[in-house]
Amino acid sequence: MISNGMLDKAKQNALRNITVLAKYSEKGIPIIFSEPSCFSALKDDYFDIVPESSKLKDLSNNIYLLEEFLFEKIDGLEKIVTSDKSSKVFIHGHCHQRSLNHFESSLDLLKRFGFEVENSDAGCCGMAGSFGYEKDHYEISKQIGEDILFPKIRELSNENQVCVTGVSCLEQIKHFTHTRPIHIAELLSKKISE
Repeated sequence: MISNGMLDKAKQNALRNITVLAKYSEKGIPIIFSEPSCFSALKDDYFDIVPESSKLKDLSNNIYLLEEFLFEKIDGLEKIVTSDKSSKVFIHGHCHQRSLNHFESSLDLLKRFGFEVENSDAGCCGMAGSFGYEKDHYEISKQIGEDILFPKIRELSNENQVCVTGVSCLEQIKHFTHTRPIHIAELLSKKISE
């Protein structure tokens, strides 16, 4: 809604989300996001959409991306990692996560879990919210990904697992490179259960 200019509906959703989530945050329960665009909406965009909200500031201080929460808040994380087998991971960070300087925690967490990590160091995958899903933007969406990201993925060996921090990136990479990327939450879950 925000990226498509539907700000009246976005404001309604923002107020509802703040009301629901503040009930948990006020009890000291952290709010954890697995999708960077949703996290950045609450952490950044909502301040412009609903500046009148009295609960937003306190709530925004108690929200975390999954990787950030795991890395910073859980002591003894290494004890739950049952496998010492190292795996090669090529990771692409979601634009929203990188724009808020929250991507380093993803890289650090994967290393802490024993992964050999290669950062894509690419810009946007081309999806950009719903932009890449729209027929009129399909070709430009593809061109954006083809600039750096898609060729790097095609050059990877079979030893590398392609990992992403956002679902839109996952769909874009899967569609244009015919690889099977995995969300970081799924990757960490597999590592823990090995």
